Amino acid sequence: MTEEEALKLEEKIISTIGRYDLKKGSLCNHTNGGEGHSGYIKSKETRLKLSKAAKGRILTEEHKQRIRISNTGKSRTVEQKKRISDAHKDIKQSKETIEKRTLHLIGIPCSDDKKQKISSANKGKRRSEETKRKLSIAKTGIPCPEITKISVSNAHKGIPRTEETKRKISETLKNKNKNKIKLNK
Repeated sequence: MTEEEALKLEEKIISTIGRYDLKKGSLCNHTNGGEGHSGYIKSKETRLKLSKAAKGRILTEEHKQRIRISNTGKSRTVEQKKRISDAHKDIKQSKETIEKRTLHLIGIPCSDDKKQKISSANKGKRRSEETKRKLSIAKTGIPCPEITKISVSNAHKGIPRTEETKRKISETLKNKNKNKIKLNK
């Protein structure tokens, strides 16, 4: 059914059942139908009001499931992805939210395909000194799992190192040991 056909059908049904305000039926409609808002775009002000009204609203699991199903299989354009990304850039998540997300992800295995995508996305990228410092602070005091130590060790075996690289590794290890001593005091 086209939109035009649907609007004509709406008019026919309203006239058949009748409007309550005209004392001709039980429908609560205030018009005879058929007007439709095809292509209507809400103003920025209206979108802001709707956004504020929706904030803090708790969705039921049933509602979340319906949203999930309705979005399944949909693909977004590059522009849509960019708008969504830009909208989320200034949002700071609370520590509680970050902790909940972290706890949710613990124990969920990462597929080889996903690992490969992450790896290829990060290939050739250099971290800034500021980012390295923040990561270092975040990881301080967190023990490294034995399996990770073994896999890193095996990956580095047999790789020839320059004197410069050896010096950098030595300095890094010295600094780590200094930080451990400071943390223990």
